[in-house]
Amino acid sequence: MEADPIIDWKLKTEINTINIVIVGRTGSGKSATGNSILKREAFLTGGGVVAVTCSSELRGTILNDGRIVNVIDTPGLFDSSTSAEVISEEIVKCINLAKDGIHVVLMVFSLQSRFITEEKVSIEIMKSIFGDKIVDYIIIVLTHGDFLESQKKSLKDYITHFPESMRNIIQSFKNRVIVLDNTTKDMIKREKQVKELLSLVEYVIVDNGGQSYSNKFFAELKEAKEGCSKEKLSDDVKKHLTERVDETGKSYMERFLKEQVEQLEAKLRDERLGRESQGEEIRKLKEDLNVTRRQYEEIKKRKAKGHRCSIL
Repeated sequence: MEADPIIDWKLKTEINTINIVIVGRTGSGKSATGNSILKREAFLTGGGVVAVTCSSELRGTILNDGRIVNVIDTPGLFDSSTSAEVISEEIVKCINLAKDGIHVVLMVFSLQSRFITEEKVSIEIMKSIFGDKIVDYIIIVLTHGDFLESQKKSLKDYITHFPESMRNIIQSFKNRVIVLDNTTKDMIKREKQVKELLSLVEYVIVDNGGQSYSNKFFAELKEAKEGCSKEKLSDDVKKHLTERVDETGKSYMERFLKEQVEQLEAKLRDERLGRESQGEEIRKLKEDLNVTRRQYEEIKKRKAKGHRCSIL
């Protein structure tokens, strides 16, 4: 593995290898975040809605003290078009790549997104597969920090404008959230924000007793992997995981979208009654409501026809 020492960062934990998995939607800044951590162009980046990362990849760096930091970049597992089969395959691949277990999961969102359906559902699917304990290993990374600066707002102020569901997610993660500007040319700023992120990584590892993530299902997957040739699991294990992802996605998505429609309808009524002059805000509410209604009707149709869930 290519040595690329991180000069100014030292972990207080005693583990020799730290595995960080990065997840998020296409265009959220996953690969750019990985490059910032590794301080080199280790992963291809696109910056658009077309996926550049097509399969999970591992790149690493070696610290001055000889310890290894591995970063696993994943494809857009939060994309609305991602099938349960693909999600299952990539979860299995991540487990294979993280030979010493997963120590931290970076869940990447863009500050320019609306934080609606897919982000919430993705977290519920992760909890369904890996158990509620996985939350203790997750850090929320908000990319496009330059957007926040252009609004001249602090992170705390900006979060108050997030949907309630997103604020609840942040709270459930004990406010483990950080902002990154992966595009900045200011090297001092780049160093500072990466140090802050890695300090948070260290905190998560220490808080979890230096132990990588594990639960019964995770252990079963690891055991099944060891019994198969190369990186292939048995068809039964893959099928079980796919069904689990699919059922969780469909049932939660239907419930969540129904709640979102009701909340948006109520908010739109309040806005019309209380502030008729706020035309732009009402327009945005209508747009969000229409999008959510379409998603709700689509997931009901897919569930009725017995189709696989294609929304994470």
